[in-house]
Amino acid sequence: MNANDIRELEDMNPIPEELGGNAYLVPLNTAPLSLVATGQLSLQGPSGVRRNGDVLDAEFYETQLLPDKADREKRANKLLTTRRNTVENFVPLFRDAIQRIVNKETKALQGVVQKVWTERQAIINPKRDFDEWFDAFYDEFPEYVKKIIKPVSTSFTASVFGIAGQEVGLGPGMLPELEDFLDEYMNTFATRYVGSSRGQIVKLLKETPPEEIAEILVKRANEWMEKRAKKVAEDEAVRQSNAIALETYKRAGVMYKGWRAQPGACPFCRALDTKYGSRIPIDALFGQEGGQLYPMEESDVGGYHIGAATFMEIKGPKAHPPIHRGCKCSVIPIFE
Repeated sequence: MNANDIRELEDMNPIPEELGGNAYLVPLNTAPLSLVATGQLSLQGPSGVRRNGDVLDAEFYETQLLPDKADREKRANKLLTTRRNTVENFVPLFRDAIQRIVNKETKALQGVVQKVWTERQAIINPKRDFDEWFDAFYDEFPEYVKKIIKPVSTSFTASVFGIAGQEVGLGPGMLPELEDFLDEYMNTFATRYVGSSRGQIVKLLKETPPEEIAEILVKRANEWMEKRAKKVAEDEAVRQSNAIALETYKRAGVMYKGWRAQPGACPFCRALDTKYGSRIPIDALFGQEGGQLYPMEESDVGGYHIGAATFMEIKGPKAHPPIHRGCKCSVIPIFE
């Protein structure tokens, strides 16, 4: 696909042909495919780029074949809106898939509660029977979670990769390495989802008197049915989009990243926004497990400052957004 093919799908005006809108590109970072096909431009291993047999030095490559820093930043900022819109468009698809997962899980949970507690007169030790079901069900459930979520995640990955690739000058398309990344991400998602279910149930069993366990478990299952798919879908779309974007930046050779708070973001997210601070290395963390994040507050004398009255404890290492439930911030590339 060329740039105008992508822009047509995004309902954007085409780039004029004389500016390369219809050119097909190969990663160099990018150059017209026609130059490669005609022998005017070719890759000659790690020594660099050659054109018409002459070695191009790094300065010529940077100044003639790549847009300057200001243009790249402008392009990336413009495409960030497209990436955010894509996230919003995919949330209903994630919600539908996750609702299927929730439906299967809650039906199984309600069924075992009915069997071992409501009919417990025929069962000597209902808790023991429940524990056996619990371990067997959740040992196998991750495979079902991956099976259901993978189709929408695959489509989402391709869409976000195409946009993030344009942000940093990569040609559109899904790299084979990104397919490996998706498989790994699906494993992480399934582990996170099932881990949350296990943790919630174990906590309820520990804190609830035996005579109230059945009622409490059914109540939690009903809460999952009503609310869980929406919550998980909104967070997961943001988390996965940023994970894909960050992986794309790494594969494009971007050395630094930043945080861009969503419009109307909370004071904690504003404190992370790159416009208030500095860039960080591409592999660095925005926050460590157990770290303290202080809010960005408006000053009485104008401007902003980091508040010291309260803080948010960070849960888990944060290489990209979200930093908290409901966060819709974005990771961005920082160009040297």
